[in-house]
Parts: sequence; structure tokens; C-alpha cells
Amino acid sequence: MKQKERDPDKVWLGDTEFYLDLSNYTITHDGEQIATCYSVSPSFLLQTTIVQTGEMTPEGHLISVPTATWFEISKQLKNDPQFRFEFCTYPTKFEEFLAGAYHIEGWEAVTLTPRSGDKGRDIIAVTTGLSAIRVLDQAKAYSAKNSVGQDDVRAILGVLNLDQNASKGIITTTGDFAPGVAEEFGNVMPYRLETKNGEQFLKWIESVSPISSDDIQGHESS
Repeated sequence: MKQKERDPDKVWLGDTEFYLDLSNYTITHDGEQIATCYSVSPSFLLQTTIVQTGEMTPEGHLISVPTATWFEISKQLKNDPQFRFEFCTYPTKFEEFLAGAYHIEGWEAVTLTPRSGDKGRDIIAVTTGLSAIRVLDQAKAYSAKNSVGQDDVRAILGVLNLDQNASKGIITTTGDFAPGVAEEFGNVMPYRLETKNGEQFLKWIESVSPISSDDIQGHESS
């Protein structure tokens, strides 16, 4: 399988002999004729593996490396900002994508928490440079019509109070925050709490994403 992973234009679908060709968004069975291919929409990316996981810890799986899919999704987000709402159908993939972004940004340890029993934390990002920082991110894959409300923000503050080692809580959403959130929680923002709406999420992804085939190959082969 390592030889297959070296091709940045092919995303292999699990342990099957099918792959998604990122150059034209077709799915093909390895070795079959081109006539057997069928086309899919870019939203199919969210049905593939976005990050590879490594060691299991008491808090969840450590992120090992983002896959070629992560970089392709970042391209889609840049070309079509509305693509972020595709995550609404696959909310756990939004968590994976965020975890991959933290990994690319350079955090030393990024943990993807389990789907159940996550204690209000979807991603935990840690760095131990000059001063140790531990960030808890809660992912909200919301549509443009669905806002993150005050109760959701109060919940992440409660999580921070229970996690004495946490430096900061972040809520990242594909949508937006309800009116009044910034005013109510302004006294703890941005140092203790950060709210990242859909537009801010897109800017962050663009800032951390090295979009090139060389970068994809480097991550895949590492």
C-alpha cells in the first residue's frame, strides 16, 4: 500500500482496490479500464480518510499525519467558500479536518477525542515550547441558518473550568455565532476563549495550508 500512497492524485478507499482520482474526481477499480470509472462530486472527499491517527491515549487518538484528502479539501474551501457547509452532513469529518489543521500549523501533539465521552472537547492541541499551551477546540459543523448560541459558549467555559491544565477554549464553526455572544463573553476573549466563525475558519485554513503536490507527497510519505 505504501507504493499507492506515493501518488498524490489517488486517494485509496480504505483497504479496497478502488481509488478516487483527484485530478478528475472519478472512482476507479485498480487495473480496470477507464470506461469502468464513474464521476463523483467533491463532497465525496468527506467520505474518505482525512487524517491518519497514531497512538491511542486516555484522551483519544493522536494525529499522525494529514492525508492528500485534507489538502484537496483545503483547495475546495479556497475555491468555493460554500463548500464548508458540506461538513454539516459529516460533522465528525469536520473534527478530523480541524485536527489536521492544528497538526499542519505545528502543534506538537494533536488529539482527536472519541465520538462519545469527549467531555466537550473534540480536538486537544498541545505545545511545550517556552511555555506549555493546551487548547481545547469544540467543532460545530453548522449551516448558514444555524448559529452557535450562548449556551454552547457557556458549555466550553465549563469544560475549561474542569480541565485545570487547559490554557484556552475555542469554538470553531462553519456557520456563525448568535447575536450577543461577543458582548456576553467579551471579558474572557480572546485569551481564555476564542470564537471562530465560518469566515474566520476559512482564513485560518488558508493561512496554515501549504497547498502543493510536493507538500502532499511529503506528508503522505512521512
